[in-house]
Amino acid sequence: MKTIIDVDADAWAIALRDLMGYPLTKPAKHTLAFAVGGPLSDNGIFHHCNIARQLDRSMLRVEVGADYVPIKLQLAIREKDKVTWYSDCVAYAASDTAPIEILTRDALWRVGTGLALKARKVPANADHAAGVERAARRWGEAAAALRVTQLNGTVFVPMGMPYEDGIPVVPRHAV
Repeated sequence: MKTIIDVDADAWAIALRDLMGYPLTKPAKHTLAFAVGGPLSDNGIFHHCNIARQLDRSMLRVEVGADYVPIKLQLAIREKDKVTWYSDCVAYAASDTAPIEILTRDALWRVGTGLALKARKVPANADHAAGVERAARRWGEAAAALRVTQLNGTVFVPMGMPYEDGIPVVPRHAV
């Protein structure tokens, strides 16, 4: 069996997971998958939506550049009969202590009861710029503290392959 050594980019997904209030250890019912990688083609978007469908979970993806720093966030929301893809999302924090939420064009997504992603309307009086800056600062600080950390159970799924054929990733420093 082939294995892959982790990269520092995973720290961004782990830090975001924690700041959103999603457990770092495997919950009894996984409702949200996290992914990290470079820019996606249309085939890449389809691939990630297909993985969300196979896992029967929504997915939050951190898109990173060549320097492994996040460029943007993407959401694949698993619904009963379909998966809806949201590109160009950003992290948002209403305060320095509020859980981080994901801001799309028309909604804020947060980890709700049962660990499922729940959408809510963006408050009319929300200061988008301040919330995005606040979230970016907190997220960067949290990721810096995790640098080469990775969660056990991480799987790399090559483009076009089903999740079940994914390759386990060997973590250097597991949580």
